[in-house]
Amino acid sequence: MIKIKKFLIILISITGFMMANDAENKKAVFAAGCFWGVESTFQQMDGVKSTTVGYIGGKVKNPSYELVCTGLTGHAEAVEIEYNPNEVSFEKLLDTQFSKTQSLVEGKIIDGVVTKITEKFVFLDCGLKSEPILDINELKTIGLEKKITIGEKIPVLLERLEDRNGEIVVSASKAQKIKGWDILVEAFEKNEPIVGKIT
Repeated sequence: MIKIKKFLIILISITGFMMANDAENKKAVFAAGCFWGVESTFQQMDGVKSTTVGYIGGKVKNPSYELVCTGLTGHAEAVEIEYNPNEVSFEKLLDTQFSKTQSLVEGKIIDGVVTKITEKFVFLDCGLKSEPILDINELKTIGLEKKITIGEKIPVLLERLEDRNGEIVVSASKAQKIKGWDILVEAFEKNEPIVGKIT
């Protein structure tokens, strides 16, 4: 968690807070995971006047969404927020973004929102700096590949917040198994009979 906060603070510092004044409003840029989830959170806040999504950093001019998702361009998905500091402080905006990531702990089951589906991968938004990717074959082994739609929530096990490539590692099949075991443990603790088979 501290690593994520430091990343955000450094990223915001590097971009110079990207704040600009007009008569009343200021602007700030936040880069933290899939921009749609970040944008949605800020759009619902009082004092936020407008939001614009895009990319910051990187080494490719005007990259496509698909190219950025490969992780090869060095871009981060970002949201520019125009806000009125008399209605909402920059600190509150920052705290709002931090609070989204505080509940994310390795080894826990979290919900990922499906943002994109390709022939080989399913991209998720978990509110972090990059989108976790599920291999479609993993979803086939647990019978979910035909049931998944964009915008749907999928329970996944958060295995690592960041691997050596800077990617978030999640598993839908492990989350399904853990949920199954949790049901068995709960039934055992309540001294309830357990019917069925373990696969």
